[in-house]
Amino acid sequence: MRTKVVDEIGQKRVSAIVTDSTGNTRLAREKFTTIIPTAFNLPDIAHFLNNLVKDLVRINYFKESISVVRQIIATMNKAHLGKTALDQARAELGVGRGLEAIGKTRFGTTIRSSESVHRNLQPIKLVVERETYDLEVCNVSLWKGECWTNLDTRTMQIISEIIFIQKPSSSS
Repeated sequence: MRTKVVDEIGQKRVSAIVTDSTGNTRLAREKFTTIIPTAFNLPDIAHFLNNLVKDLVRINYFKESISVVRQIIATMNKAHLGKTALDQARAELGVGRGLEAIGKTRFGTTIRSSESVHRNLQPIKLVVERETYDLEVCNVSLWKGECWTNLDTRTMQIISEIIFIQKPSSSS
């Protein structure tokens, strides 16, 4: 194994090699560090952080709140009317970015989605209060009765906790 690029830079200037942890890249890191023994062999930390976030959001404590985040995003995004009404309310209230869906593979999408619901809570509430769009979560209108009280306090507190516990890992 030749290290042409490293030779051009100078082996003394190389302190580490970082790759993901698939079998072939892990083997390449090991071979590289035998050629340049002063280089550290480092696995891809983003992969480990992603697994940490996945494990955290699987905790039963967060299950209901993540479900509410998914329901709000799905309901607001399933019809053009809902998206348009939310866009108008966001513009009126000066809220920049809209809702972001939870992805299946992207690192940190649960936190981004939770932040987007948190950020857009007042525009969503305005849309529902104006009856521009009927947002159904908890089998009743979200901002009427006990469901709104629960969402406005307990669920939003847990959504805030999701954001808080995931923020360091998704920012790194």
